[in-house]
Amino acid sequence: MDAETDPVAGPEIAVRMRAVRRVHGFGARAVTALDRVSVDFPEGAWTALLGPSGAGKSALLRCAAGLDRPTAGSVEVDGEDLLVMRRRERARYCRARIAIGYGAAVLGWRPDDPTLPRLLLVDEPTAGFDAAAARRILERLRELVASGRTVVTAGRDPEAAWAADRVVLMEGGRRLHGAGPSRVGCAEEGSAGRAGSRGGGQPV
Repeated sequence: MDAETDPVAGPEIAVRMRAVRRVHGFGARAVTALDRVSVDFPEGAWTALLGPSGAGKSALLRCAAGLDRPTAGSVEVDGEDLLVMRRRERARYCRARIAIGYGAAVLGWRPDDPTLPRLLLVDEPTAGFDAAAARRILERLRELVASGRTVVTAGRDPEAAWAADRVVLMEGGRRLHGAGPSRVGCAEEGSAGRAGSRGGGQPV
């Protein structure tokens, strides 16, 4: 598997990102947040983006949500290329299909809520919470996946990522292949602990 492909056999793909670059600033002051990242987020599964601060996880989430426009590459949500849409069209399209949450806000998402979009993006779901609260958040995310929704989280806690179905490792704006969570050195205090209900997330 190379940086340009991410074959996912079987499930449909909710989000397909290819060679995504995101650069802030110009010239000597330019900062590359994402460097040709390619990844698929399959429908009905939980994918965890895992890496240290500055890895590009949040930048990738924002591009997947249509909040930021990549400098280069492509982003498809439900088979539609966000980059060919005008700003207002893209905003309407994404609002109808995507919900974005942070931490405890996830607990307000009910699996039986018919108005909740099918694609859920969560930045740092367990950061700043004690083990009990973090466990409740992870359990709710698993319930949402069980309801048929697609979940993508971004965080630094390997224990939280363990609850996901798939783990995508990132560092320095790039995707890492064939490395375990310890490779990216992202363990931190306040770890969520092993969730009682987990996906056994494996690096992909």
